[in-house]
Amino acid sequence: MKYRAFSCLVALTVVGALLSGCGVNPPVNSNKHLQELVEYGQTLEQVQGLMTDTLKARMTIYPAQELEKQANGSWTFKAMEGGEIGDTDAPFVVLVIKPDPTNTKYLTIFLQNGLVITTEWFSSTGAAIIHKILGNLLDIQ
Repeated sequence: MKYRAFSCLVALTVVGALLSGCGVNPPVNSNKHLQELVEYGQTLEQVQGLMTDTLKARMTIYPAQELEKQANGSWTFKAMEGGEIGDTDAPFVVLVIKPDPTNTKYLTIFLQNGLVITTEWFSSTGAAIIHKILGNLLDIQ
């Protein structure tokens, strides 16, 4: 009887350990795992708390005056006048995270008034356009 109780306890412990290892636990080092953990309404600090230092090093923070997703799925952006890369004091903040070795797309996290509103994947071309617009790098003539 003691052996059966002990066996049941060991089995429950093993099952519990296996189930606890099934989810993604922060801090994470991949864009895919980060996207799985980011939720609507999180703050920038909460999002950064989900990331390893390696992942943070691949991230660029852009301030934005305006951004809007169009009906066709494309985005429009307006740079923050006087804003610089890294500024977080803006109506919108866009985090662009360079791809990791397991992915070719850039994870982009959008925040409004300091809270996550959505995430999106962009190609290198899309990420370059975001960089040009929000990094205030466009030559306007």
